[in-house]
Amino acid sequence: MDYYTANVFKIISIVALILFVLCLVILVAKKCNKKFIALATLLAVASAVSVFYFQHVENNPTLSTATDHKERYDFPESSSSEKSVSESSSEVSSSASSDNASSTKHEASSSSETSSSTKVKSTQEELADKLPKNVEYGYIDKSDFIKETMYHSKEFDYVYVSTGDHNIIKTVKLDFKDLPLASLDDALEYIQDWTSRDAQLQSKVDDRTYIYHSASLNLNYEIKLVINNQGEITRVSIFPDDSLI
Repeated sequence: MDYYTANVFKIISIVALILFVLCLVILVAKKCNKKFIALATLLAVASAVSVFYFQHVENNPTLSTATDHKERYDFPESSSSEKSVSESSSEVSSSASSDNASSTKHEASSSSETSSSTKVKSTQEELADKLPKNVEYGYIDKSDFIKETMYHSKEFDYVYVSTGDHNIIKTVKLDFKDLPLASLDDALEYIQDWTSRDAQLQSKVDDRTYIYHSASLNLNYEIKLVINNQGEITRVSIFPDDSLI
């Protein structure tokens, strides 16, 4: 018996019960037919039995049919068209998210490239771009040096350099303590190796400080000497012109 049929029987049972009670009242008043009372009683009993049976079946799922269980407990399945629409919407949403992410990444990359291209180089960088590496005012090639307190040349044991901003060589020190040089003229070739091939003495500041000048590069170099007790040069230090530091 299904749910709706049981409800009908419940209603009939209630109506029959009301009629039965009403007939009893009338019977007491001796105005009701006994046959009518018997019919009402029969309907009430039949309805009560039906309701009892339905409740018993409902409380014991094993007595219910598979169809009844499915109607009571199963959730309705989505139709194939609904699934298709849902999947399509999901794909569109995923595609839109991917496009937005790609667009954002492209914009960030473009912004970075623009920022990099518009970066203004310093005067020192512009000068270093024009010079060979591993000379005063030029960029250092670190593969040619060993990092110690200063950068020590792998090829020339007597050469040490230090760098400033942008890996530009700021100081060159030539150590001749093992084989001192007799005069400044003897040091010229070494000085030119680490400045410019046309660097020449321009002026003397004192007995140990000199200014050299490169006409081709229009650059000045400050040269400082360390002299031992025998008047020999044991070290030559090359510094940049103060205006370009």
